[in-house]
Amino acid sequence: MTISIALPLIVLALIAIFLRLTHQSWLAPGAFFPLSWFFFSLVPIIFAAEFPFPVFGIWIITAISTSIGIGSLLAISTNKNISKITKYQLEEIFNFSKIIKNGTLLTSIMSFIGIILMLIYTISLFKLDYTFISFLILPNQISAERYNELLILPRYLKFFIYWVYPAALFGGIGFGIAKTKKEMLFYLTPLLISVLKGTIESVRTTILSAIVVWLAGYIGSRVATNDNLKRLINKKTLVFLSIAGSIFIFLFIALDWLRSAGGEMVADLIIERIKLYFFGYLSAFTTWVTYNYNVEYTLGMSTFAGPFDLLGLIERKLGFYNHTFIYNLHYTNVYSAFRGLLNDFSLFGTLFMGVCVGFISMVAFNKTLNNNIFWIFPLTFFYAYTLYSPIISIFIYNSVIMAWVIVFACLFLFQRNTLSNR
Repeated sequence: MTISIALPLIVLALIAIFLRLTHQSWLAPGAFFPLSWFFFSLVPIIFAAEFPFPVFGIWIITAISTSIGIGSLLAISTNKNISKITKYQLEEIFNFSKIIKNGTLLTSIMSFIGIILMLIYTISLFKLDYTFISFLILPNQISAERYNELLILPRYLKFFIYWVYPAALFGGIGFGIAKTKKEMLFYLTPLLISVLKGTIESVRTTILSAIVVWLAGYIGSRVATNDNLKRLINKKTLVFLSIAGSIFIFLFIALDWLRSAGGEMVADLIIERIKLYFFGYLSAFTTWVTYNYNVEYTLGMSTFAGPFDLLGLIERKLGFYNHTFIYNLHYTNVYSAFRGLLNDFSLFGTLFMGVCVGFISMVAFNKTLNNNIFWIFPLTFFYAYTLYSPIISIFIYNSVIMAWVIVFACLFLFQRNTLSNR
C-alpha cells in the first residue's frame, strides 16, 4: 500500500473515530458509514493488491463519508434525554415482539410457498422431472433463460417470491430482541429460505440482499433496545458473521458450479473469480470516477432505478451497468452505489445529499433510542443502503423496497394501537 492510498484511508478512519466519540456509538449513522467504508476500502487493497485503485476515487469516497458525518453532527442536539430500555422492557411496554414474531412467521410461509411454486413452474417449463439430476440441472437452465431475458415468471409467482425480503427484515429485527436460542433459530429461518431461493435460481444477489436486509433489521433492533451500542460487533454478531461469511463463500463456489451445469472447477480460476466478485467494486469505481466520469444528472434514476422502472420512466436492464476492464482480462459491472449517486446528482449534489442523509438517519437513530419504534423504519433503510453500497444501491430492487413498505405498514398499525391503548 502506497502512502498516497493510505492517506485517505487514515482520514476516513479518523473521521469514524471522531464521530464514534461524539455520538457515543459505532451504530450512530455518522460513525457507521465512514467506518464501513474504511473496511470496504481497506480489504480490497490488501487482498487484491494487483487491482488498480486510483487514489482520486478513494478521496471521493472519503468526501462522501465526511458529508454524511457532517449531517449527523447537525442532528446531535436531538440526542438528549435518552431513556434506557432493555429488550424485556420493550416487550412489556409495547408488546413489540408479538408483531415481529407473527410477521416473520407469515412472511416466511408466504416466501416458502413461492419457492415451492417456482420449483413446480420451472420444472414444468423446462420439461424436467422430479429427480436429483433435474434439480442439479435446473439452476443452469434458469440462469441461461434469465441472462437471455427469456424467463418471465407469472405474477402470482412473483407475488409469493417477493415475501423473502420482508421475512428477512422481520427476522433480523426479531433476532435482536430474541431472549432464547429457540427464538434465535426461528428468526434465522428467512435466511435459510433465501439461500434455498438463491440456489434454485443460481442467483447470489438474492442471498446477499437477504443477508443485508436481515442485518439492517438486526442492527436497528439493537438501537431500539440500547443493546451495547458502544460496541459494533458483539459475540453473537461475530459468530453469525463468521458462519454467514463462510457459507456465502461456499455458496458462491457452488452456484458457479451449478451455473456451469457441473463443469470442471479449477482452483486458480475460483480464487480469481472470488477476488473479482468480492473486491472488484473498489477498483471499478475508482477507475471509473477518475477516468470516465461525466455528469449525467439522472436525478435519482440510477439510485432508485427500481421505482422509476415500475413507473415506466426507465427500463432497467439486467446487470444495470456495462462491464469495465479491471486487470488481466478480468471485467466487472459492479461499481458500488457511489456511481449511481454521482450520475444522479453530480459530486456537489451527492455531498449535499450526504449531509441530508446523515441528518435524517441520525434523527431516526435518536428517535429510535427514545423508544419511538416507528423510526426504526428509516434507520434500517440507512443500514441496508450502507451495507449493500459496495455493490450498488439496494433500492434499485423493487422487491427489496417492498420489504420496508410491508414492515412499515405493520409498525404503523402497531404504533397506532399502542398509542390508543395508552
